[in-house]
Amino acid sequence: IEKAGIAFPDGKPYVTIVCQGFPNFGIWQAPKAPFICLEPWWGRCDNHGYHGTIEEKPGIIEIEPWKTFEAFYTITIGK
Repeated sequence: IEKAGIAFPDGKPYVTIVCQGFPNFGIWQAPKAPFICLEPWWGRCDNHGYHGTIEEKPGIIEIEPWKTFEAFYTITIGK
C-alpha cells in the first residue's frame, strides 16, 4: 500500500497518508477505541508461532554501525 485514507460518508477525504516504498502497512483499531490507526511499517510483529531470531525475521532491516536509514511519509488532513 502506498496510499491510504479515510473519508467522510459523502466521500470527502478526512485523512490521507502517502507512504511510498514501505514494505508493510498496518490498519488496526484497539478494542472499543474511537479511532483507527493507519501505519506504514518497515517491520512488524512476529507471525503466529514464529520461533526464529530477529535476524531471521521477514522484512527486518539491518543497518551497519554509523550508518543511517531514513524513510518519509506524508499525512494530509482534509482537502
